[in-house]
Amino acid sequence: MTPPFGTAFVSIPVDGWDQIGEAIDVRMIATANPGDPAALGQLAEAPGPHFCKFAAGHGMAARRTEAAEAPDAALAWSFESIEPTLVEIVVD
Repeated sequence: MTPPFGTAFVSIPVDGWDQIGEAIDVRMIATANPGDPAALGQLAEAPGPHFCKFAAGHGMAARRTEAAEAPDAALAWSFESIEPTLVEIVVD
């Protein structure tokens, strides 16, 4: 297994655990043209988006936590809210 890199979106449903989700079509990723390695390297080193700021700009409450910290408090805060929330967990 490789460690996670970049951003991962996790959606935790409130209900519907016993229902089958909708099927999604499998898509092929292009492998014939891998792109410019130097440009891809620069993109990989660039800082990612700050999702909490993006959420705040849309009126959504958000919290950000580092992977070294326990995310329990941020997740508990999110679960207690009746409004949509975003929890951003930064993983290096």
